[in-house]
Amino acid sequence: MVLTQIRGELVRQEEARADGEHRRALERLQLYYTLIAAPVAFGTGVAFVALTPLVGVGLFLIGAGLAAFAPDYVRMVLRNKGEREGES
Repeated sequence: MVLTQIRGELVRQEEARADGEHRRALERLQLYYTLIAAPVAFGTGVAFVALTPLVGVGLFLIGAGLAAFAPDYVRMVLRNKGEREGES
């Protein structure tokens, strides 16, 4: 009975460790996207809009580049707007 409980606890700890590693890997990928891929997509989109007739592709790339930053900006604006409305 005791060995079964010990084994169950070891399995639970191993799963928790694996979940932690997976979470860190996802956070690392999100950081790489925010710091590298998003600005590259935005810059490429601007170049497409300015230099080629493929404006639709350029606007899509600009949107993809801004998608990494827009949620934080929108949350900040909405939070500030809610604070101002509460003061009135």
